[in-house]
Amino acid sequence: MKQTLAVSLVDSLRRRIVDGTIPSGEKLPSESALIGEFGVSRTVVREAVSRLQAEGLVYTRRGSGSFALTPPSPDEDSTGGMRRPRTLAERH
Repeated sequence: MKQTLAVSLVDSLRRRIVDGTIPSGEKLPSESALIGEFGVSRTVVREAVSRLQAEGLVYTRRGSGSFALTPPSPDEDSTGGMRRPRTLAERH
Protein backbone atom coordinates (compact mmCIF):
# COMPACT_ATOMS: atom_id res chain seq x y z
CA MET A 1 0.00 0.00 0.00
CA LYS A 2 1.37 3.38 -1.01
CA GLN A 3 1.86 5.80 1.87
CA THR A 4 0.31 9.21 1.25
CA LEU A 5 2.08 12.48 1.93
CA ALA A 6 -0.31 13.20 4.81
CA VAL A 7 0.41 9.82 6.43
CA SER A 8 4.15 10.41 6.10
CA LEU A 9 3.81 13.83 7.72
CA VAL A 10 1.60 12.42 10.51
CA ASP A 11 4.17 9.69 11.21
CA SER A 12 7.01 12.21 11.37
CA LEU A 13 5.17 14.64 13.65
CA ARG A 14 3.89 11.79 15.84
CA ARG A 15 7.47 10.55 16.36
CA ARG A 16 8.59 14.07 17.29
CA ILE A 17 5.79 14.42 19.85
CA VAL A 18 6.21 10.95 21.35
CA ASP A 19 10.01 11.16 21.62
CA GLY A 20 9.85 14.66 23.12
CA THR A 21 11.47 16.56 20.25
CA ILE A 22 8.26 18.61 20.33
CA PRO A 23 7.47 18.68 24.07
CA SER A 24 3.97 18.80 25.49
CA GLY A 25 2.57 22.33 25.32
CA GLU A 26 5.03 23.46 22.65
CA LYS A 27 3.70 24.93 19.43
CA LEU A 28 4.14 22.82 16.32
CA PRO A 29 6.04 24.35 13.41
CA SER A 30 3.92 26.71 11.31
CA GLU A 31 2.15 25.56 8.17
CA SER A 32 4.71 27.36 6.04
CA ALA A 33 7.61 25.75 7.92
CA LEU A 34 6.11 22.27 7.48
CA ILE A 35 5.42 22.98 3.79
CA GLY A 36 9.05 23.97 3.30
CA GLU A 37 10.51 21.11 5.33
CA PHE A 38 8.41 18.31 3.83
CA GLY A 39 7.68 19.74 0.37
CA VAL A 40 3.94 19.25 0.73
CA SER A 41 0.88 21.42 0.15
CA ARG A 42 -1.10 23.37 2.71
CA THR A 43 -3.92 20.85 2.32
CA VAL A 44 -1.58 17.98 3.26
CA VAL A 45 -0.39 19.86 6.37
CA ARG A 46 -3.96 20.56 7.46
CA GLU A 47 -4.98 16.94 6.92
CA ALA A 48 -2.01 15.73 8.97
CA VAL A 49 -2.79 18.11 11.84
CA SER A 50 -6.44 16.98 11.77
CA ARG A 51 -5.35 13.36 12.04
CA LEU A 52 -3.06 14.17 14.97
CA GLN A 53 -5.97 15.96 16.66
CA ALA A 54 -8.10 12.86 16.21
CA GLU A 55 -5.36 10.81 17.88
CA GLY A 56 -5.27 13.20 20.83
CA LEU A 57 -1.68 14.29 20.18
CA VAL A 58 -2.37 17.87 19.05
CA TYR A 59 -4.62 20.70 20.17
CA THR A 60 -5.31 23.56 17.77
CA ARG A 61 -6.35 26.96 19.01
CA ARG A 62 -7.79 29.16 16.27
CA GLY A 63 -5.50 32.07 15.52
CA SER A 64 -2.72 30.72 17.76
CA GLY A 65 -1.61 27.49 16.09
CA SER A 66 -1.33 23.84 17.00
CA PHE A 67 0.24 22.57 20.20
CA ALA A 68 1.58 19.16 21.21
CA LEU A 69 -0.24 17.27 23.94
CA THR A 70 1.27 14.72 26.29
CA PRO A 71 1.19 11.41 24.46
CA PRO A 72 -1.01 8.81 26.15
CA SER A 73 0.86 6.21 28.15
CA PRO A 74 0.84 2.65 26.84
CA ASP A 75 -1.67 1.84 29.62
CA GLU A 76 -4.05 4.54 28.35
CA ASP A 77 -3.81 3.23 24.79
CA SER A 78 -4.71 -0.31 25.84
CA THR A 79 -7.56 0.76 28.11
CA GLY A 80 -10.56 0.47 25.84
CA GLY A 81 -12.91 2.53 28.02
CA MET A 82 -10.77 5.65 28.40
CA ARG A 83 -11.82 8.68 26.41
CA ARG A 84 -8.96 10.45 24.66
CA PRO A 85 -8.52 14.09 25.64
CA ARG A 86 -9.33 16.61 22.93
CA THR A 87 -8.01 19.82 24.53
CA LEU A 88 -4.85 20.92 26.28
CA ALA A 89 -6.78 21.35 29.56
CA GLU A 90 -8.13 17.78 29.37
CA ARG A 91 -4.65 16.35 28.76
CA HIS A 92 -3.06 17.98 31.84
